[in-house]
Amino acid sequence: MLRSTQFTKYDISIKSFHYVSFPTTSTDNPEEKAKQSRQQIHEFIVNNRTLIEMKRKEREDELKRDEDNYRRQMEEHEREEREEERKREEEKLALMKHRQLHVDYLSK
Repeated sequence: MLRSTQFTKYDISIKSFHYVSFPTTSTDNPEEKAKQSRQQIHEFIVNNRTLIEMKRKEREDELKRDEDNYRRQMEEHEREEREEERKREEEKLALMKHRQLHVDYLSK
């Protein structure tokens, strides 16, 4: 006869609930029960590690996306600053040219 026991585990680092079912068979053999318990614990640990690794990978991917977005924003900001500086320089040159034309006109 197979029965399933449901456990709830709360992992603070992952901040989510995990429901784990351990199918058990009713047997009177203590060695079989111990072997089955060890196997279930091993499976639980492997599954939990896999879940933790998946969450870690998701966090790393999210951090990488955030870093890429930040870098892109900084590059865009620097590009805008260079464009503004170039425009200011062009305006200065145009003003200097206009003044020089005015001086040339008055000196004639």
